[in-house]
Amino acid sequence: MFQIIHPYIIIVIVFCYSTLNAATYDMDLLNTYSKLTPRFILMSTQKNKIDQDINICLSFDEEDERVADEFINYTALNYPDGIKNYKIKFSKIKYKNISLCSDTQLIFLFRTNSKALKKAISFSQDKKIMTIAYDNQLLVEGVDISLFLGRDTKPYINLKSVLDKGIRLDNLLLRISKIYNNKEGSR
Repeated sequence: MFQIIHPYIIIVIVFCYSTLNAATYDMDLLNTYSKLTPRFILMSTQKNKIDQDINICLSFDEEDERVADEFINYTALNYPDGIKNYKIKFSKIKYKNISLCSDTQLIFLFRTNSKALKKAISFSQDKKIMTIAYDNQLLVEGVDISLFLGRDTKPYINLKSVLDKGIRLDNLLLRISKIYNNKEGSR
């Protein structure tokens, strides 16, 4: 009547379940983010906050730590000597410790629950730190930048959120970007 499940099958099921959330990230897209993220800092007034290094805070939930590590690895491969004489440094911070991101120029937000996301966005607004999210649907929640995937991949900017923080973006970045408009969806 009852069948005994082989222990290896249980291990495989548990492993697959535990990595399910992390497996939903497209690694090619993550690599694209790793190429563009440091450039967004240099194409904004966030560059004025750079002391010696570009500091990026990666905020994630535990199941996405492997994806955060991949992002760091891609960035190191894309910028082995840094960018424009700046080394790129990362802080890996779980959402519950978002306050540890206060000395960064940008917070990269991985997927999370609504409560943690709201706390992270509120923190970034208070500290005037630019945010970028893997998921462009988070622009609705107040994230500053994501990527728009269409025929071309281009920056997708929540201009209201950026301006509310007092961050100014280079004209070139604005020209090549798709602008998200909170009231009408997007332009």
